[in-house]
Amino acid sequence: MAYAVLIPLSVAAKNVDSYNINAVSSSNVENGQLFSKGAIANLTDSTEVYLTVAPATANLGSLYMAWDTEDIITTIGSNKYKIGDKDPRNFINVADTVFSAYQPMRGDRILMTADGFTGAIGSNTFAVATDGEDKLVWGATAGAGLSYKLFSTSYISIGGFGSQRATAYLLDCVN
Repeated sequence: MAYAVLIPLSVAAKNVDSYNINAVSSSNVENGQLFSKGAIANLTDSTEVYLTVAPATANLGSLYMAWDTEDIITTIGSNKYKIGDKDPRNFINVADTVFSAYQPMRGDRILMTADGFTGAIGSNTFAVATDGEDKLVWGATAGAGLSYKLFSTSYISIGGFGSQRATAYLLDCVN
C-alpha cells in the first residue's frame, strides 16, 4: 500500500513554533492525515505530546496535519528498527509512536500525492476537511473549515532504483 507523501513548501509553521505539536495516536497515521489536538498524552518519557482526535464538524477549523521525517520503522516484537527504504510512499507514523504535526494556516502552500485525498478529483478544485474523514476530500467549493484550493497537478520524484514520479497536487490553503 502506498501512503501519502507531503511536502510543505511554504507553511507558516516553519517560522512559528506555536503551530507545531508532537502527537501520538493508537492507530497508524500517514503524513498529511488530519486530526484535532486532544488531551495531553500520559507518556513517561515525553511531555507536551497530544492525543489525536478525529475530525468532526465542531473542530474542522482547528485541525492539524501530520508531517514527520520519513524514516521507515519496522517493528519486531517490542523492538523498533529504522531500515534503509528510500521510497517515502512506504512511510507511516507507527501507532503509539510520537510524531510531528503542524496546524495549517491560510496562505500555506503544500504538495501532496494523490494518496493523501479521499474521492476523485474530477472537476473539483478544492480539497476540504470533512466530518469524520482524516484525509482531505475533493469538493467543488471551499468548506467552512480547513480548505485548500488546487493550484496545479504536478508530481513528486521518488528516488531509489530508477526514477519514478508520483502524481501530486499543489495546493494553497484558503481557509
